[in-house]
This record gives sequence, structure tokens and C-alpha cells, in this order.
Amino acid sequence: MSGLAPRSSTTAIRSARTSAFARARRPADATKLAVWLAEKVAHAERRPDRVREELLKHLREERIEPPTPGRISRIVASALHNAEVT
Repeated sequence: MSGLAPRSSTTAIRSARTSAFARARRPADATKLAVWLAEKVAHAERRPDRVREELLKHLREERIEPPTPGRISRIVASALHNAEVT
């Protein structure tokens, strides 16, 4: 055991996240990210793994906490679909 009380460890995790990222993700971020990916990346790049890499790069540049892997997959799929439709 780490010797930290549960509340202290939660605070430590939250503190580490805020120092690594400028801000936490918000629900509206997924929609904005999918639109950005469709417009800027997915029109030229159709491989999901490359689109995912660009998304993660963009999140690092903007210092936004990345979503879960499952959510990233859904954002990438949405961007690829939107780029194909438009």
C-alpha cells in the first residue's frame, strides 16, 4: 500500500493530470475533434491508424486530456465517415 489515504491519492492523480494537460476534455470536445479530423485529416488520409495518430498529436499540441481508447476509435470512425459523405 502506498500509505496515502484514498482522498489524498485521488487529489494526487487530479494534480498530475492538471499539470500534464491545460484542461480536461469536455463532452463537446468529441464533436469538435471529429469535425476537425474530417476537415483537416480524413479527406486526405483514409487509414484509421494514421487518422488516430493525427488526433493524438492534435490533443498533445492543444494540451487536452485524451479520451479513452474506445472513445478515440469512435471519434476516428465518425471523422472518416463525415469525410466520405462530404
